[in-house]
Amino acid sequence: MRSTTASSATLPPVDPEQPQPQMTCREIQTLRDANDSLQACVDNLQQVLKEKALETVRMEQQYLEDIKERDRQVDSLHRQLQERMRLTSSTASREEAYNSRTSAFLKERELLMRKVQQLEEQLQKCQFSGSLGSAFVQLK
Repeated sequence: MRSTTASSATLPPVDPEQPQPQMTCREIQTLRDANDSLQACVDNLQQVLKEKALETVRMEQQYLEDIKERDRQVDSLHRQLQERMRLTSSTASREEAYNSRTSAFLKERELLMRKVQQLEEQLQKCQFSGSLGSAFVQLK
């Protein structure tokens, strides 16, 4: 690829209405060189555009893969959250059932303790009245 500066390859403007004189070999060569230079620029720009297009496609594919991976992670975290909520709910209902049974057992224990206390009081009354009765019988 030859590099020519714009000033050395610039030709005077041509009026298409005017009859043109024959071009010299030097002018033809200058036009060919300018044409080659322009074609090289076009080829270079097309190559750069092609590379940029491929890079853009790769970036879009990577972006889509990243989105898919993020979606998989979100789905996984969502499933984990649901499982934890289910376990927490299950644990909470088990704890609630345990607390309910414990409360019922404590109430039943309290009732039984009162009954035992009443029976002990009755027993003491019976023993006291029995000892009084035997003492009364002995006094007679």
